[in-house]
Amino acid sequence: MGFRASSATAFYSYREGAEVRFKEAVHQMIAVSDNTATLMLLRWIGGTDVVNQWLDRHGLKTTRLLVPHPISEELKRDEAALLKLAEQVKQWGMGVTTPNEMRRLMEMILEGKAGTAAASDEMHRLLNHQYKDEGIASQIPPWIVVASKSGRSAIAQSDMAIVHSPSGAYALTIFTKENKDTRAGWEGERGQAIRALSRAVWRSYHPNEKWSPPAGVEKY
Repeated sequence: MGFRASSATAFYSYREGAEVRFKEAVHQMIAVSDNTATLMLLRWIGGTDVVNQWLDRHGLKTTRLLVPHPISEELKRDEAALLKLAEQVKQWGMGVTTPNEMRRLMEMILEGKAGTAAASDEMHRLLNHQYKDEGIASQIPPWIVVASKSGRSAIAQSDMAIVHSPSGAYALTIFTKENKDTRAGWEGERGQAIRALSRAVWRSYHPNEKWSPPAGVEKY
């Protein structure tokens, strides 16, 4: 399956007119958090309602995609509704969720229950190829497979992962909010808290493991 990127939808990895496969767009959405790829995929699968209906069917009642896409002609003409939507996105980003629901989703992927077994397997492989691995994964030895996805908004930062540790796989979701230090990078209070919790969980399960993140790794 493929579609052509247009000037309205092309994300930064492709030139206008490039043939983009569905899997490529999913990879961009997951591995590098390309929100334009997300919008392209929403248009492909039928829109925001399709996603939220899937979440409902699978018991994820709080998790919601807030951004309506494609935007209807009616919404385009409603200036008040567009302003309200802009405020929502400014505060929360593209959607909302909870740590427990994201932990459950990661477990569903691990158990092969986030759709078909084959689809869950593909989701897991995509998460294994995470480019933005400075959070939970940075506190795990590099020879351990970590399937992860991070996110942030103006008021919150989060990371979630499946860690395939020697003692058994575990799912970990860490969300922060209402921090005074809201710097976007991992050097801020939010990012440091996520790293510290990941490190503590790893050491709790592996008290005899001598590995620790090497000095200077933060700059990478």
